[in-house]
Amino acid sequence: MRLRTPARDRSPSPARGSESTADHSPTAGLVKHLLTAVGILAFAYAVSRLLDSRESISTVDEVR
Repeated sequence: MRLRTPARDRSPSPARGSESTADHSPTAGLVKHLLTAVGILAFAYAVSRLLDSRESISTVDEVR
C-alpha cells in the first residue's frame, strides 16, 4: 500500500485537476463513447447469434 506524501514534500506542479481536463479534446471524449457503443453492439450481436444458433439446433432435433 502506497502512502501519500504531504503536499510540502511533493514537487511543485500545476493544478492536476485542470491539467487533465485541458489535455482532453472534445473529440477524445466522443471517440471514447463511440468505441464503447461499438463494443456493446458487437457483444450484443455475438450473444444474439449464439442464442439464435442454439434455437436452430433444437429445431433440427425436433424435426428428426
